[in-house]
Amino acid sequence: MCCHIRTILLLSSLSFTSELFAASSTNLQERGQQFQEPENSGELIDYDWTGGNWLYQTVQGNFRFVITAAPESEAKKLYIQWWRLSEGKEKEISYSLSPKELNSAPVYKFNKVECLNAACDKLKLKATHVFEEYEQDIVIELTGLGRYKISW
Repeated sequence: MCCHIRTILLLSSLSFTSELFAASSTNLQERGQQFQEPENSGELIDYDWTGGNWLYQTVQGNFRFVITAAPESEAKKLYIQWWRLSEGKEKEISYSLSPKELNSAPVYKFNKVECLNAACDKLKLKATHVFEEYEQDIVIELTGLGRYKISW
């Protein structure tokens, strides 16, 4: 009995971390197309931020974080995009995703993005739960093209 209690206490003291990567080419294409025109999805852009740097083999670019609002809800959704920079060409989306940990059942309002390092591939968002009204920090680490880790 005492061992089970220790295990539960130990597990409850750990912070939650998740790392995901969409591996299939079908998901890559769908996610890349998913957010090119957010107004057509019925969501309105509440806030967007572009910055930081990423490099994948010979391709490089900036990150874009977009927070959207659905007309019928206080909760927001977060999208992460990897924008490709090419000389003489317009920016284009190399990868776009919607973190399912935050967006499958949206319950947070987000404040602006805050960089935690020089490359801006580790960021912090203040999140407020719309029903329970508590605040918490969500840290997002961009670990590669289409890869991220969320901790809270």
